[in-house]
Amino acid sequence: RLIQSADRLKLLEAINAEAARQGVIQDVLLQVNIGREESKGGFLEEEIPDLLPKLAEFSNIRVQGLMAIPPVCKNYPFFPTSGSVVSWQFPRFAKILQKMINFF
Repeated sequence: RLIQSADRLKLLEAINAEAARQGVIQDVLLQVNIGREESKGGFLEEEIPDLLPKLAEFSNIRVQGLMAIPPVCKNYPFFPTSGSVVSWQFPRFAKILQKMINFF
């Protein structure tokens, strides 16, 4: 089972503790607030470098990747037509992922 919305350090700490108690390695996706929207949770892009060493300390969490929900654009309010919104966010998202790959 995969936790898809690990959006803050306190939650990651709780997941790690519970996984340790159960004797399992828990797979997670880190939620990134790529659009910097106040209504959404997730790590901000600039928080990721400081987060990486902390992630390395969690022995019962395995980060499988990142997840983000792109911001809603008034011109593209529905997912099927939001391709242009995703395309301008994707390079930033890929840069965050590359930082994680380089760290680990």
